[in-house]
Amino acid sequence: MDPFQTKGIFLNLRTSLKGFGVDPVTALADLLIDGGFQTVYYHILKGPQELQVQTNWWPAVVVDPKMQPNTIPGIIQAVQARGINVVGWGMCFGKFPVEEGSMAASMVQKYNLAGWVIDVEGMETEPNAPGLVNTIVTKYRDACDKPIGYCSWPFFTNAHLVPVAQMGMSLCDVGIPMAYVMEKDLKESPNSTTKLVDKSMAEWRQFTDKPLIMAGRAFKENGYTTNTDAILTFDVHVRTLGAAGTAWWFLDHAQPSKHPDWWMALKLTAAFVPAIA
Repeated sequence: MDPFQTKGIFLNLRTSLKGFGVDPVTALADLLIDGGFQTVYYHILKGPQELQVQTNWWPAVVVDPKMQPNTIPGIIQAVQARGINVVGWGMCFGKFPVEEGSMAASMVQKYNLAGWVIDVEGMETEPNAPGLVNTIVTKYRDACDKPIGYCSWPFFTNAHLVPVAQMGMSLCDVGIPMAYVMEKDLKESPNSTTKLVDKSMAEWRQFTDKPLIMAGRAFKENGYTTNTDAILTFDVHVRTLGAAGTAWWFLDHAQPSKHPDWWMALKLTAAFVPAIA
């Protein structure tokens, strides 16, 4: 099965599994089965800038001068044991592109992951960003034969983003547009969801015909939110436009102990027919 062309969800939990009960690893893995997910995208690798910011959130993380792998013991194995793909991902900042690519490959090999995603939103304004993406993906490919996805913004309104995305999609197997509705209110309408998806997929299709895995909003942050109508509308609409898979951001907020209505909507979204890798 192609691990990307599936119904997937991102997982960002790092050093805590609050809200998942007395046996949280088992509970989380069972929850993914309950939700009908075929793939979980697990945040395994952090770059140096991200660590500098986020160690305030996760004090147990020990900062490495370059890259810091950090996983909660047992999660990957428990999810894999239930027949769910685990794809790793990490933010890329381009400060150490050789290490970012080679470390990603080493994490895939260490945990027998189904693939990897590079999230480049933190490095697209770096000088020679296309070259940095080239180095990261090439170093990954040199050491690993598992597929890799390119995750970036939904739109390319700034001209400098286009060559970065063109480079990424020339090297990666799939694109993952972060197609989160950004209406600054607490009740997003299905209409705003379809408009955003239409625009996002049209812009990505200007420079790639590779499969697109559409990342939908299942989180609340800085006044932006979602609701059940927006989740269900997004899922139906991306399929209508030919999306090869979905990747919801993210389980940390969408779990039923926090947003039971969102979780029920996610459960109603259908799995994708398995594609041959």
